[in-house]
Amino acid sequence: MAKRKVEIFSAGCGVCDETLKLVKSIACSSCDVTVLSMNDASVSKRARDLGIRSMPAVLDCGELTVVLR
Repeated sequence: MAKRKVEIFSAGCGVCDETLKLVKSIACSSCDVTVLSMNDASVSKRARDLGIRSMPAVLDCGELTVVLR
């Protein structure tokens, strides 16, 4: 079975940490959860290219699924 790729764009804030905990608690065994730090210039550029303007944001298999405001 192929792994489901879940990416969390994080600024390291409290809300980001809570989102990470939530996603990890509901992720299935076939989910590959990765945290991407907005402190990394390439991550920031990718987030801008995807239209992400607030943190945290969650991509599920390349599709933006959660943006908390």
